[in-house]
Amino acid sequence: MLLRNLALLLLLGLMPVAAQTGLAQPKDIILTVSGKIGDRDRQEGKSYNLAGLTEIGTAIITTSSPWISGRARFKGVLLRDLLTRLDASGHSKVIATAIDGYSTEIPAEDIANYDVLLAFEMNGVPLTPRDKGPLWIVYPLDDHPELSSVEVNYRWIWQLKSLEIR
Repeated sequence: MLLRNLALLLLLGLMPVAAQTGLAQPKDIILTVSGKIGDRDRQEGKSYNLAGLTEIGTAIITTSSPWISGRARFKGVLLRDLLTRLDASGHSKVIATAIDGYSTEIPAEDIANYDVLLAFEMNGVPLTPRDKGPLWIVYPLDDHPELSSVEVNYRWIWQLKSLEIR
């Protein structure tokens, strides 16, 4: 009994240390990236919690969407910046997969030519699974009329959980 209580006390004492070191706890992981990424991450892929994504840098896009009324202000990480951080040069497309298994292809040209955003906030409110979060791929439709197509609409994947770089 004494040994069990000591083990529990030790475990509880170490929990704040793990939190302070910035280690992503499994429940905190909101995005995994695999495929054609830099050598150091190629084997296992890379996992991100929200803090890890925001360290890359954030951007804001104000646009309308087929899934919302009017315009909204989205905050998130540019997909282009994430791929640069991962040394994912030479890719031809990104396969984005949602929590429910839905997947879509995002062409490299979209990433290079448009500010494709991995949004985690809409109008200053964090996105949750109930409202298309924790991550939602957002295109700047209002700035680029050529993006107003059904094909591009299918790329607005919400409840994003993983990206595979090809």
